[in-house]
Amino acid sequence: TVPDGNRLAVMGFCYGGGKAIRFTAQCRPDAATVVCYGSPLTDVRELSKLQAPVCGVFGSNDAQFSSALLDTFQRALDEAG
Repeated sequence: TVPDGNRLAVMGFCYGGGKAIRFTAQCRPDAATVVCYGSPLTDVRELSKLQAPVCGVFGSNDAQFSSALLDTFQRALDEAG
């Protein structure tokens, strides 16, 4: 595969993870997003702006983000398409 210098991915950890997905939704919807332990974005309207893959990395025993919140995040991503 030939590299494409026009592709971009944004990755953030913890506070930066939440900022990463909000940045791509608001400013760079064409950029892929990796959220590592960041506050998930659950607004379907905002998530529907995204045009590239999203990867969320969370721990199953992490007390900071409940499984209910992460399920909401997954459902919102699914609904957003």
